[in-house]
Amino acid sequence: MLRMAIFGVVATSIWSLVHVYLGRHIIGALDLKGRAKLIGWGLVAGHGVLAPIALIGRRGSMGGWLWDVVNMATYVGMGFVTLLFLAFITLDLARLGARVANKLAGKQPDPERRQFLTGSVNLGAFALTGVATGVGFQKATKIPDIKEVVIEVPGLHANLDGFVIAQISDMHIGPTLKRDFLNGVIDRAMTINADLIAITGDSVDAYVKDLGEDMKELARLKAEHGVFMVTGNHEYYFDGVAWANFYTEIGLNTLNNAHELVRVDRARLLVGGVTDFRAGQLVPEHTSDPHLAMRDAPEHDFSLLLAHQPSSVYEAAKAGWKFQISGHTHGGQFFPFNFVIGLVHEFAVGLGKHLDTLIYVSRGAGYWGPPNRLGAPSEITKITLRRT
Repeated sequence: MLRMAIFGVVATSIWSLVHVYLGRHIIGALDLKGRAKLIGWGLVAGHGVLAPIALIGRRGSMGGWLWDVVNMATYVGMGFVTLLFLAFITLDLARLGARVANKLAGKQPDPERRQFLTGSVNLGAFALTGVATGVGFQKATKIPDIKEVVIEVPGLHANLDGFVIAQISDMHIGPTLKRDFLNGVIDRAMTINADLIAITGDSVDAYVKDLGEDMKELARLKAEHGVFMVTGNHEYYFDGVAWANFYTEIGLNTLNNAHELVRVDRARLLVGGVTDFRAGQLVPEHTSDPHLAMRDAPEHDFSLLLAHQPSSVYEAAKAGWKFQISGHTHGGQFFPFNFVIGLVHEFAVGLGKHLDTLIYVSRGAGYWGPPNRLGAPSEITKITLRRT
C-alpha cells in the first residue's frame, strides 16, 4: 500500500510538471493575455487532474456514462500529451543545438524572428500531434485484422502439419474498450476456423463484479480442440484469482501452471499454461512456474505453452516447452515506443527463439491507457504449424 502511495505521488508530480512544460509552450505560442491566458491554464490544469481521477475511478464501479466520458477524454488526452511532450522535447533540444552553433559561429539571430519561428513551430507540432492522435485512435479502436504466422517445426508429426491456432491477447476490456469491441474480436477470431484457440492474458481491466456479464461472451469461442486461457498481469490488478475462477466457470480451459493433452488423430499435442510472470508478487500461490506446468506430462509429439509475458520463455526452455505464445508488450503500442520496446524486452514482437524453444509475441488486440496504435497495429493471430 505504501509503495503504491509513493508511486502515485511521484507519478502525479511528474504528470503535473509535464503539463506545466506543455502549457508554457502552447500558451506562449498563442501569446495569450489576461482572461484568455487564465482560461488556457485552466484547461491545461483541468486535463492534468483528469488522469488521477480516472485512475482512481478504475478501482471502483465501471458503470455510468459520465465515467465513460471522463475515461475516454483522459486516455485520449494522455496519448496526445505524451506525443506532444516528446515533440517539444525534441524541438527544444534542436533549438538548443542551433543556439550553441550560432554562438560558436558568432551569429546574432533576430529575437523577434526567433520568437515568431518558435511560436509557429510549436503550433505546428500541436496540430501534427492532433492528427497523429486521431489516426492512432482510429487504428486502436477498430477490430483488429488477422495476422497470419507460419511456424516451421523440423520433424513435426504429420498430423500436426497445418494445425491452426488462433491467438487472442491483451484485449483490455474495461474503461474505454467495451462489450461491442469484445464481440467484434470474438466474431473475427471465429472466422479463422482454428483447431485451437489460445487467449494469452490481459483480457480485462476491471473487477469480475463490474465486467463479468460482458466477459461471459468469451463462452461463444469454440474450436474443435478447445479454448485455452491464461492470466495476465492486469487480471491480478483486479483480483486474478477471481478472474481465473470466472474463466473456468464459463467453460474455458484455464491453465494455472498446468497442462492438458490434446489428441489430433495420432498426434499428441501438450498444451500448457502459466500464470502471469509476476503474479507471485501479488498472489504467492499463483507464482508462475513453467516447470510445474510440465510436471508429470504424458508423452507427446509437440508442446505449446501459453504465457502472458515473453520473459517466461527462459524457464520455459529449461522445462522443455518447444513453442511459447505470448503478448504483454503491445509491440510498443504507439510511436515512438514501437522502436524502443526491444530495449525492455528481448522478445518484444513477432517470432523469436531461445535455445530450442520458439516464441511468438503478439502485439495484442486492444490497448492499455492511450487509445493509440500508431506504428504498432493490433492483431488477432492465426498461427499455422508446418512440418519441415
